[in-house]
Amino acid sequence: MKDNNEGRLTIISLPIGNLKDITIRALEELESSDLIFCEDTRTTIKLLNHYNIKNKLMSYHEHSDVKTRKFIIDEIENGKNVSLVSDAGTPLISDPGYKLVKELKKRNLRVTSCPGPSSPIAAITLSGLPSDKFFFSGFLPVKVKAKKDYLEELKNIQTMNILQKAKLTEKPDEEEFDVVEVEETVPQDNQPDEEEYISPDEDEVQEKCKDLEIN
Repeated sequence: MKDNNEGRLTIISLPIGNLKDITIRALEELESSDLIFCEDTRTTIKLLNHYNIKNKLMSYHEHSDVKTRKFIIDEIENGKNVSLVSDAGTPLISDPGYKLVKELKKRNLRVTSCPGPSSPIAAITLSGLPSDKFFFSGFLPVKVKAKKDYLEELKNIQTMNILQKAKLTEKPDEEEFDVVEVEETVPQDNQPDEEEYISPDEDEVQEKCKDLEIN
């Protein structure tokens, strides 16, 4: 690992619904970063403006190419401190970024974490269901048949399963998978469903889980 005084990537967790749910360290890291890479600059700029953080903001998302990763790596090799954030929650959890971290580790460059909010953990704590073990499935496949096939596979997992719902798109075959369809395909005693926590409604999540039981 290279010296701590040289460049690094810091993976920073951001609030998942309330701007006050950010750590002091996260604010300090964002303030001191030379560059901040995010999924959508229009979303992250709201948080930065709220805390009066004036730093260069650039996009890094699932469609970013090799050139973007190379640019980030070059900046870190040149001694820059770079932050990576997602729209909400913890980066790399159902979000892009693992390819970048993998490349940095190959080059023996420093990667550090500034932990904080995570939507799957928030969902578990609100569910009222046994939380000694769980399986995080992330987002379901886009295509309808692939979704059904995947849910059939999940029937064999005898523990709480956390699913995330994809955002609606304009294409008819890429609509989000309805909660009712999930519950019909996977037995309730195995498979509670949790909504994506970009803008969480705690009452709604608890209402969805109150009738679920895991033996």
